[in-house]
Amino acid sequence: MFEDTANNKYRMFSSEDAFAMWKENPTDNQDLELFNFVRPSDYKLELIATNSGGFDSKFVRYGDTDNVGARIAFQWNISNDEGDSSDSLSATYTIANSSTGASTTFTRWYNKSDKYPDFSIYEYLQPGENVVTISCRGSATGARNTKTFTVNLLQVSLTSTFRFYEKFASNVPIQIPYVFERNNTSGTAKIHFKIDEGGAGKEASYDVVANGPTRITQT
Repeated sequence: MFEDTANNKYRMFSSEDAFAMWKENPTDNQDLELFNFVRPSDYKLELIATNSGGFDSKFVRYGDTDNVGARIAFQWNISNDEGDSSDSLSATYTIANSSTGASTTFTRWYNKSDKYPDFSIYEYLQPGENVVTISCRGSATGARNTKTFTVNLLQVSLTSTFRFYEKFASNVPIQIPYVFERNNTSGTAKIHFKIDEGGAGKEASYDVVANGPTRITQT
């Protein structure tokens, strides 16, 4: 058995000769390796969210590029029973859209003085549900941790043919037709109507069918 510290794995070979041949040229002699498995680590890797919402599911309105829900922000620390480690970190980020299947993956590296990654992933989001996975590993210790959550990029449209610029008599009932549309994101949509500054109004709440577009026409 060979302890591959560079890749944080244990590798098994049938003999020392087989191992020597594999080590000389792992690519051409990969069939000589019987199997491998991840090398357990004595260290713990903590990932603590530092923005509101943490690693919970979030909703982001389409076009709201500065929305905190479209940011990844966390603190990381590697330690064992003897205290904190000075190890560096590699973090692989994957953003996959549930509807289209399209995904983006990239890796960033952080040294011991860069403990607070914070950046936007809005450019990688597509309308609908996006599954975000953060896979982190200590470069030397092999400590691992993974976080997964969803970011729903919400497209909303509210239109009406009502002539808001016209005046109406106070004793004449009026109807305000409208069309509300949203993309294929689950959740509950609430539409609030407010007539004059006195606060008189009407509020309607609609349950949206999961993974299906919604179009509501109402007066």
